[in-house]
Amino acid sequence: MATQLNLPTANEILMLKAQKKNPLKSDSTRSADYFRILQKRQDLPAMHRHVLDRIVHCLSKSQVLILTADTGTGKTTQITQRVHYLFRHWGQQIVCTQPRRLAARNVADRVALELDIKLGEEVGIQHRNLSLVSKKTTLKFVTEGILLR
Repeated sequence: MATQLNLPTANEILMLKAQKKNPLKSDSTRSADYFRILQKRQDLPAMHRHVLDRIVHCLSKSQVLILTADTGTGKTTQITQRVHYLFRHWGQQIVCTQPRRLAARNVADRVALELDIKLGEEVGIQHRNLSLVSKKTTLKFVTEGILLR
């Protein structure tokens, strides 16, 4: 029987994303760009409240989540951020695979921008020719080859 985790609620995650202080950077407020980008993302299907409720429910019961949805729904950029907020205090790493190096780099750049942080800190990327990770990295985008090593 799987251990049930005590995860933040969907409301707590949504509050973290909306506050002016960046919870990922101590003593730092979020930029105006952060809120402009956040507003544009609100219409993505992955940003809907019921999706977050379902993810929190599933991850409270299992360590693995397999998610399928159409292209452009926010699976890669939005769900990974929300899962990052769920597990950021647990000391575990979240790994998101991408089929190509360029895709991994583009997604990592985008997610770091949307979280208003520097790539290589909490959000990292790793593939055969590049490793931008640190001890603080909890959300890592990798190529499939790196994951299989």
